[in-house]
Amino acid sequence: MPSLTGTTIDLTTIVGRVIAALRQEIRHSQASFARLLEVDRSLLARVESGRNTASVDHVFLIEESFIQGGLVRWHGDLILLAARVVAEVKNRGGKVIYGSLPKPEGDAELETTALDRMVASVVDAWLGELEPRDRRG
Repeated sequence: MPSLTGTTIDLTTIVGRVIAALRQEIRHSQASFARLLEVDRSLLARVESGRNTASVDHVFLIEESFIQGGLVRWHGDLILLAARVVAEVKNRGGKVIYGSLPKPEGDAELETTALDRMVASVVDAWLGELEPRDRRG
């Protein structure tokens, strides 16, 4: 398990990358998922990259899609998945910042590819825990 000592990631980016990973699991492009949610594709792209925070309304709609796709069971599971990624970042020595707090100077930022691999690992474990009847597809 690679160390993340000295790296910083914000919660908004973690939530966004979890949304992106689950969206890919239900085989939606950003454009088709944005249409389903009735939002602009560029907004979804900004949420998935962590540049924008999803509103509570959007999180609810996103979770509805994931529930229908069999990827989560309940509203709130998206936050549970994000919490698992936060725990993994911390277990590897990284720091997680919340809200719009400034990132401490001198800290390296976690590479997107490393975060995506970590998110994929957490999502895969999550999906493996779902009972087969919970998975649609």
